[in-house]
Amino acid sequence: MMIFNIKTEIDKLKDDNKVYKYLYKDYGFELGFGKKGQYEGHSHYCFCDLMFSKNILTKDYFGEKKKGRLLIVPPLTFMDNVFIEDFFFLKFCPTDKKVDLPDKTNSKLNENKIQSYEDFTLIEIDWYKTSFEKSTLKIKLNKNELSLNFVGFHQFIIKL
Repeated sequence: MMIFNIKTEIDKLKDDNKVYKYLYKDYGFELGFGKKGQYEGHSHYCFCDLMFSKNILTKDYFGEKKKGRLLIVPPLTFMDNVFIEDFFFLKFCPTDKKVDLPDKTNSKLNENKIQSYEDFTLIEIDWYKTSFEKSTLKIKLNKNELSLNFVGFHQFIIKL
């Protein structure tokens, strides 16, 4: 199990705004950290975009505000400009679609709803390491700590 502290990871960054610790081509997901700021709105074709921070604020396709410590943006779902404190991010594919990188688009896609959580939640989502290798991602938010279990593969704890 890997344990990361967001502040420690951000302190390691020099001039970069984001750092990737795990890449899709090697692990079947992208995991990293980013500095606080405003990030441009976007959608993903295949990736689910998960963000964990002390404070996240965005709007969905319809202009409805979404805020919390944990935001989950399903594939084909537009997330407007994001205002965020130092953060952790995870991008993974919850379907068996073939992922072509880069997966990000500026198109305002509207297939699903952004999910936001503040303090406590337990979620299970399908995770496809490849289009033919399926597992489950178990997500547990406990106030200032996020636990991720890619069942049978990887486990992470992220601390604010």
